Amino acid sequence: THMVYGPRNTLHSNILNDTDDYKWEHVLWFSLGEQIREGRFDPATDPIPNDILDMVHYARSKNVSLLAYVYPLCVHWSKFPEAWVGGWTDISMP
Repeated sequence: THMVYGPRNTLHSNILNDTDDYKWEHVLWFSLGEQIREGRFDPATDPIPNDILDMVHYARSKNVSLLAYVYPLCVHWSKFPEAWVGGWTDISMP
């Protein structure tokens, strides 16, 4: 069976800082989505925080596979001002 669950880690993100219309940015990339958008975390070069790795290892020990929930919001949107509509991002087709 499959389940979609978006756990958040308040050590790394806060729903009040979300800038996406869905209010899911705080759970993207295992709660690192806001930091990616802000340029404070680069998944290509920065080490994964130990507490997040602990969660992944725990799940694996229970035979549960985790998949980081992502969508294209995790970019530096300041480089794409045309994506902002009324203070929120709009990733819909034109």
